[in-house]
Amino acid sequence: MTKGLGSLIPVESVHINNDLARTGTFQLEHINSILQRPVRRRDSTSQPWLTINQDIAPSNHSALLALRDTFSTPKGFSLDTPRYAPCASVHPSLASCSSMGISRFLGVGKRILPILFIVHLAAMAGPRFRSFLKSPDALLTKAAMEGLRSSTALGAFVFIYHSASCLSISLIFLTISQQSTVTSTSSINF
Repeated sequence: MTKGLGSLIPVESVHINNDLARTGTFQLEHINSILQRPVRRRDSTSQPWLTINQDIAPSNHSALLALRDTFSTPKGFSLDTPRYAPCASVHPSLASCSSMGISRFLGVGKRILPILFIVHLAAMAGPRFRSFLKSPDALLTKAAMEGLRSSTALGAFVFIYHSASCLSISLIFLTISQQSTVTSTSSINF
């Protein structure tokens, strides 16, 4: 089970989203691949956003099983099928969509900080190499602060993007589930 490069989204979820957006269907083996992850014993951890595990939260496991059961029938796909991968497949190890944004912020910031530090250090030390050799502390501190500022900005962008994306997908699935409840109760009343 591999993770998507940089985004920490499972590759299978990327395939599900791509297939749904283009054809309105997806291959069930992608969900089965995500479901092969070990199920976490508890639905929450003390700090779920600090690590991205290769396990799956119990609530996401149940949601993906229900999704697989729904779409394994011939009538599973319809015109009302959402054209997005569900949140349970996008962040299977995180039960909550709210902790996913924090997780992505910290993950991106941690991975990009060394790169941005080197970029800022090279940009500052290159033109002023002799002054850098005389007093490297000031330039290293400034490069570290600029790298931290840049990685925080990038992390904030990723946080906003993933949070807005997850929120919109959650609202779409909530709306569809409420519409199906309304139509099923209205058909019972007749």
